[in-house]
Amino acid sequence: MSGLGSRVVAENPAYDPTGGGTGGPAGPVRRLGPRDPTVTSRMMARVRHKDSRAELTLRRALHAAGLRYRLHAPDVPGRPDLVIRSRRLAVFVDGDLWHGNPDEVRRRGRSSLAELFPTRTGWWVAKIERTIARDRAVTATLRARGWTVVRLWEHDVLRDPGRCAERVLAAAGRGGCEGSPGPGDVDHRGTSGGG
Repeated sequence: MSGLGSRVVAENPAYDPTGGGTGGPAGPVRRLGPRDPTVTSRMMARVRHKDSRAELTLRRALHAAGLRYRLHAPDVPGRPDLVIRSRRLAVFVDGDLWHGNPDEVRRRGRSSLAELFPTRTGWWVAKIERTIARDRAVTATLRARGWTVVRLWEHDVLRDPGRCAERVLAAAGRGGCEGSPGPGDVDHRGTSGGG
């Protein structure tokens, strides 16, 4: 090697120009600059829109408890992950990052959503804010039509699927929890605020 490349390697033994190495004793190699758009596109294509690990985990827990449901009903606003028509119950399992869970920013060691996106920051933040607004609009539409909406964070489902299943069962009027929400009540991802 000669020129700048050899100097970078000499100054940083963890440097890997291919971006795929482990980095050695200094830890993982960090990307230097923008990522190739084809790589980003390939990564985004792998993000699951349905049948995520959290959704499958919740479905197994509910099925084991005897609850039957429909998946991704196209005629229900927002296409909920689970639908129980007889109870007018819509269940959404929202991904922490893409649906704007504020705890996800802290879990990733950042203080703001913008810090998670080093490139095209404004575009990504606006995209997530639009998703949050759409979630609120869908919830309001369903409530106005007499549906009960349960929104769960992906992280909560993966951490404690039994507790999340109990929340859904309670909303369906089948759980061991005292009382169940009436039509239009929102059990919004374990928080008192919207999102």
